[in-house]
Order: sequence, then structure tokens, then C-alpha cells
Amino acid sequence: MMDSFLFDKADLFLKHKVNAALGLPWTIFWSPLSLLAHCENIYFSLNYLEVRWLKKETLESMYTTTVSEINKASRAFKEAQHSYPQYKEPLVEFSQLISETGLLVCLREELISIYRTLTQCRNPFVYEKCCEQLKRINDQVPSGLNHKYFLNIKFNVRTETSVLYHLLKTQVHLGNFDYTESVFHLYIAKSELEQWKGRFTEITVGKDQEALRPIRMGVFHWLYIFHRTLHSKLTFYFYDIFLKNETKFSGDMNSVCAQLETNYYSIVENFVNKSLCFSVCLVMDASSLIDKNLPSGIPNEGYQVEEQEPSQGLKCYPCIFKFPKVIQINLHWPNLVSLIIDNYSELNNYKDPLYHYDKALKFTYYYTKLDPRIILVVMFKGERKSKDQVTQEFLYILSTHLRNWKVLNRLKPQ
Repeated sequence: MMDSFLFDKADLFLKHKVNAALGLPWTIFWSPLSLLAHCENIYFSLNYLEVRWLKKETLESMYTTTVSEINKASRAFKEAQHSYPQYKEPLVEFSQLISETGLLVCLREELISIYRTLTQCRNPFVYEKCCEQLKRINDQVPSGLNHKYFLNIKFNVRTETSVLYHLLKTQVHLGNFDYTESVFHLYIAKSELEQWKGRFTEITVGKDQEALRPIRMGVFHWLYIFHRTLHSKLTFYFYDIFLKNETKFSGDMNSVCAQLETNYYSIVENFVNKSLCFSVCLVMDASSLIDKNLPSGIPNEGYQVEEQEPSQGLKCYPCIFKFPKVIQINLHWPNLVSLIIDNYSELNNYKDPLYHYDKALKFTYYYTKLDPRIILVVMFKGERKSKDQVTQEFLYILSTHLRNWKVLNRLKPQ
């Protein structure tokens, strides 16, 4: 039942088995198995991330209780083996099942910790730590969960951790404006999600689809949303690359962007038209790169990564996106770079946008950091209020989406 995601029916199934096998030693294991099924149901639905869920008891404590019950059952199980020599082989098999259930619980506790961390994430450097944890979890799975009853569960654990790992790796590389690695990890995540979807459909065919709904709308659903979110972000960050290669797509960039979870290009275009903004641009901060060689994505010609001279000065802060395209912003670059350097610490707080009015040029600048190397800049001719409502709303929408705050908040059931 658990490997088919029918956790709510597992209890009835176990009670039936207990009655059928009354008196046999492995019946002492049914109670902790029932607890485990209940925990798994909550885990996959993501309900445990809701702020007001179980004020007195967390899912971690429920899993801990399950482990405690498993250990008790294991001790009683070993004592009972001597009384049932005729069940020697089944008892050995069940002993393995007990041991691997404990491992599953430990893996779940680590994953819960990662999801909780992500719901509170306001600093992109957290992603790397989560990737390290996920890699460690995935390395543990092959050596455990080999019991025949755990084959589907093992596949689910490995796929979930791998998909989340590659999605977070995509985010890390997007934050560093690395086109090749971003596309690579996003592609793997998408492939594994589709494989998981196929496996899920296969093992749940003919099952109670209404009972499966919370599972479909939990971990699976969120990972798909996260993938689509990063796909939108990748298309926005590397818009110029895609634009130069749009003939390779089935349609032009307008139709490509229209199919995305969030059409950032359209949001920017509408804002510029509505506010009469001079320019919206994304600036990459490559100043801290050791060799000062810009990562893939910067070269002007398509997907090729060309040999480049080490960047210096203003060239360490290239413009990777601007709208409108025809606007010349070179005159403003010394100003912008100075603002970024002078306010480096404040930008790294990932809080409210910063504001500056240049009296000499008579231009207003709003700027905020989206990722470790990506800064969003909005420029206006003339003086604007620091709390200009239309501009602040635009900056809020873009920053909350591109920092992933919006999608991470969706981990918490609404």
C-alpha cells in the first residue's frame, strides 16, 4: 500500500493482515508500520510545512516515535524467533524489513529538514548546503532499501532527492549566470520528473484517485512548479541568447515566453510602457570571479563559449539584459557600477530596493540584488520618489519571483 501511495488505506490493510496472521511473531511489526504509513501520507502531502499544523507535535517527532516503536518491535521480534523455528526464512526477511524501515525514517527526517530550510530561505547561499545534504542522502539509498517491499519506495526516494538536487543546482548556476550548467541540470530534473510521473501513473493505475489527490498536489506538484519557475527564470536571464537562436525553436520568442509559468519579458515590457521608464536591465557582478573570465552565457554568438580576455573595471559588470533594446545605457554604467560597489553589503541583505537620484545626469536609479551575481536596475529620466508605487510594485513582483521566494512559499499548503 505504501509503495502505491495509498497511505490512508494501509491501516485497514494491516489490520486485515494482523487478523489473518494472529499469533505469528511479525504481527508485532504492524503497529509501527501503520505509524509509518501515517507519517508518509503527511510527508508527501507537505501538510507538515503549514505553520499551524500540529502545534504540539511535529512530523519529525512522529517519525522519531515510529523509529522507537520499530526498535521495540525489533527487540520483541528477536525474542520471538526462538519460538517459531518453522518461520526461519520469513523471519530473516522481516528482520531486513525492520532494519530498512529505520533507514527510510532517517532519510525522511533529513528531507524534512531540507524542505523546512527552503521554506525559510532568504539567502541564496542556502541552496549549496541543501545540495550537499541531498547528495549525501542519495549516496545512502543504493546501499539500503533493498527489500522487495521497498523497491518502489527506493525509486521514489532516489528520484525525489535527485530532482530536487538538480533543481537547486539549476538555481545555483542561474545565480552565477552560467548558461551551460543551468540548462544541463534543468534538463536532467525535467527528465527525471517525467520518469517519476510515468512510474507514479504505472503503480497507481486502477487505484483510488481521490485518495491519491493529496499526494499529487504535494511533493510532485511542487517540484513541477519549481521546475517551471526556474525555466521561466532561465529564459529571462538568458533571453538574448535565446533571441539570437529563436529560429531553432518551434516559434518566436514571444510565443515561447507566453507558454512559461511567468513571462518576465512581458512584465518588464508592460511596466516600461506604463511607467515611461527609461530602462530596465540586469547587471552581472563578475568582480569576484578568480580569473575574471565570465561564465558561459556572456559570449555574443549563440551557444559557443569563446576564449576571452580577463575582464577588468566596468567590464566586470556586463549588462546581460535590457529593455528597451534600442536604449543606450553606456553613459550610466560608471554610475551604476559605483552604486553597486558602494552598497555591496546592503545589496547582499536581499531586502528592499535601493534608491539613488543623480543630480548631474538628472536620472533616478532603483536597484536590488536578485542572485549572488545578478542585480536588477530600473532607470528613470528625471527625479522620482523613492517609494514610487508603480515602481515598487514592479520591483517587488520581480524580486519575489526571481529570488524564488514565491515558489518556496508555495511549499506551505494554502
